[in-house]
Amino acid sequence: MGDIDEIKWTKAKCCDPIPGDDVMGYIRADNTIEIHRVNCSKAIQVMSKFGDRIIKAKWREQGNVAVLAGVKIVGVDKKGLINEIVSLISAELSINIRSFDMRAEDGIMEGELMLYVRGAEDLKQLF
Repeated sequence: MGDIDEIKWTKAKCCDPIPGDDVMGYIRADNTIEIHRVNCSKAIQVMSKFGDRIIKAKWREQGNVAVLAGVKIVGVDKKGLINEIVSLISAELSINIRSFDMRAEDGIMEGELMLYVRGAEDLKQLF
């Protein structure tokens, strides 16, 4: 078998796994390995139908490489809420914010953030 860096692989769009997630690989017909979270519903279907095309997979240590993750926030609106959210994410957790969209109506706030995280552990800390 060739060098591990030569293996063709892709992240499954259905579960969009990120470093730190428990993952498995499915060898597609074109010999590309499709990486899924182990708890992904599509991965579970694939494992039951194509068990002979399933391989163990885990993330390689990547250092400080960041991946883009989307987060949705819903809560009670209050004065200074945006400042609290940005301070928590940027200053306390050292997570880089790519975009931030927030709306409030009738005292309820809804926001969508795109964050550069180093892996699942960053998201666990955030939640």
